[in-house]
Parts: sequence; C-alpha cells; structure tokens
Amino acid sequence: MLKGFLNHQSVEGVGHDSQFDKIHGMAKKDYHTEVCAEGGCEPTTYAMMGTAANMQYAVEKTEIFEEISVTAVVTAGVKGNAARAGDPAKWDEKEGKWKEVNPLSGTINTIVLVNQPLSPAALSRAVVTMTEAKSAALEELSIGSKYSSGLATGTGTDQFCIGSVLQGEQLKTWSGHHTRLGELMGRAVKSATLEALRWQNGLEQSYTRHLFHILGRFGITEKALKLELEKRTGETAKLLQKNGESIGYDPQVACFAWSLSILLDKINYGSIPQHIGDEMITKQCALLVAGLSGNENLFLEGIQKISNSDSLIEKLTDALILGWAGKWA
Repeated sequence: MLKGFLNHQSVEGVGHDSQFDKIHGMAKKDYHTEVCAEGGCEPTTYAMMGTAANMQYAVEKTEIFEEISVTAVVTAGVKGNAARAGDPAKWDEKEGKWKEVNPLSGTINTIVLVNQPLSPAALSRAVVTMTEAKSAALEELSIGSKYSSGLATGTGTDQFCIGSVLQGEQLKTWSGHHTRLGELMGRAVKSATLEALRWQNGLEQSYTRHLFHILGRFGITEKALKLELEKRTGETAKLLQKNGESIGYDPQVACFAWSLSILLDKINYGSIPQHIGDEMITKQCALLVAGLSGNENLFLEGIQKISNSDSLIEKLTDALILGWAGKWA
C-alpha cells in the first residue's frame, strides 16, 4: 500500500552532465532509495517520477463538487520532446537493453489525487481521462510534434501517478467523461497542464497565434521565411524582414494560419484529395493577401500571382509580400 508520490527534479534541462551521469550509473532501485531518503520517505511506500522540469513551476489545481474533490499536480515541458501517438520512435529495447536513437528532453508529469475510494475500473479509466485532458491542453496550445507535422498528444517521457483514499463516503466505480468524477478530473488536469506549460515554457494562449507557432510543424519557420525573403530583391521583401514580429502576431495573419493548418492536416490525413488541396492552399494564401492588406479586391490578383509559386513557403512568402504592399499602397 502506498502512502504518497514523489516528483523529483533529477537534473537541470541542459548541460547538467555530472548529475545526469550519476543517475544513469545507478540502478533504478538505488536511485529511488536515494531520492526517498532525501525527502524523508520510506522507499517501499512511495512511488516516484523523474523530470528535468523546474519544481518551482509545479502547478496544483483542485476541482470540487459536493463530496468529490480532485487535485491535479503537474510539471510540464514540451520544447524538445513533444510527440504525437504513432510518431517515429526514439528508443529501441532489445534483450533488456535500451538503445537511444535520438536524445530526448521534455516531460509532462501528472499526479491525480481523489478524496473518495475508487474501484479498480475507476482507477484504470482515470488513466485514460487524465491522458485525454493532458492532450486537450496541448491541442489548445497548438503544440506541434517534434517528429512529424502533426499536433502533439504528449511527450515521449510522460509519467503519472493516480491515487485515492482507501475509505470514504462512497465508492466511485467509473471515471469516464459522462461522470462527475471524470469531469472534475479532466478540468483539474487540463488547467494544471496549461498553467505548468505557461511557467515552464512561456506558452501563453496569446503566443499561440504567432505565424511560426501555428505553421512551424509544416516547415514555416522564421529561418525558412528569412531565406525565402532574401531571394527577393524588391523593397517590400526588405521591409518585411524588418517587420517580422508585427506580421507574425497580426490577427488577420493568425486567422489565415489557423485555417491553413487545418487544411494541411486534412490533406495529410487523406480527408481532402491532393489536387483539391493544392488549389485550396493557393486560395488560402490569396485570402492572406486580402486580409493583411485590408483590400478584398486583391484576392483574385493574389490567386493569379501565387498560383505560379511551387512550394508552400514560396506561396506564403509571395502572399505576405503582396499583402504588405497592398497594406501600405
């Protein structure tokens, strides 16, 4: 029977090599015992998670309804390790040994505590509810996978602990979406995850409207746009390089980027035929011209000029140049 959980900040995020080497040189049992000793805890009665996330950014959220209280405690980081279920693997296990394919950094650790006793079924379902709540938080922040063009559903090193009291007013037998317990659990975990990512990675909701945040997973990055702009010799292209931030956060540009990201996802998922998708990408970029310039009459002109561009980054660059020129005509 467990008495509690530990979430241990094992190393700093980058370059804390001596501590990293020390921990990796220890057996898991020895590492667990040492950390429990530091916290004055009996190793056999505590479960432990490890992370490089800063414990100063641990977030606690509690949701209450009548006799039910659910508390979620979350530490989270996604900058280097966000992934989507089914992405290419980064580790391979053979004959009891792990082979590293690529280094990882970033972890979401979640502790869920319930003040009522839970049946085995309710405890099992709580894992699903908690995981979906975490994934919902990543979706709201539009966190892209580091290993594919899809939106992330977690990181490759996420861990969790779920606990409930052994005795209480009522035994809860299920914790799915349709139950009050599941609702409270989902709300607590999602809000705690959002807040933890705000502190650890600076992921404010308003930040997610930036052009590169929305479309970065498709190769539309600051570096890629700069290289494309440098190929242009016109005055507008030069001005764009000096006004990147104002364009990146522009609400009209953000609306275009959201729409384009959904379109690109649906093309990749096979929901929209490729030839129709190519045509609609051009029209979406023409909408950017009209929106950024504030001149709807430039939509048809945008289609004509952008249709000659080949790649997505070229179409986007041409759209930004046309829209910016129209804005300051």
